[in-house]
Amino acid sequence: MKLITQAVILCGGLGTRLGNITKVVPKPMVDVKGKPFLEHIIIQLKKNGIKEILLLVGYKSQIIKNYFKDGKKLGVNIIYTNEKKPLGTCGALSLIKIKSSA
Repeated sequence: MKLITQAVILCGGLGTRLGNITKVVPKPMVDVKGKPFLEHIIIQLKKNGIKEILLLVGYKSQIIKNYFKDGKKLGVNIIYTNEKKPLGTCGALSLIKIKSSA
């Protein structure tokens, strides 16, 4: 059995249902108990053996990139794919180049 070691997280949405909160920060960076929501997710992924994370960013992406950088601070490797224009729900997944292990 092959273990999963990579994760893809969608971080490009506008977060309009959060109202004024996301006019300042993107939804993944909203504070939850003193940390961005996305940081809690990354910490849990690392605890479960996920060390390579692809963040599909768009709206206010520079805030996410400036905070997490390459992920070393959290003990993971973070790679970014930037959605230049909104591609719709899950549209950013089309930007991923899939590696085949076959």
